[in-house]
Amino acid sequence: MFNELRLVGVKVMGGNRRLSGEIKEFLIDDLGFSVDWTVDVHYVVRDMTTGMIVYDADKTLTKNTAKFANAFAALN
Repeated sequence: MFNELRLVGVKVMGGNRRLSGEIKEFLIDDLGFSVDWTVDVHYVVRDMTTGMIVYDADKTLTKNTAKFANAFAALN
């Protein structure tokens, strides 16, 4: 999970925290010679000691891959 968060710009630091997330939108556009991938995720990080939300944001990641690439490798 750490690597995925770094890719969308979330800074991860130690502590007693819980991450939850919801995929709001996942789009694949395969028209043309390549594939455009878009995923929009809502992240919430809660400090379990205080119960307070310390991070709450939407992050959108877009990628472009070759038309016949391995889908799982493209998403990673």
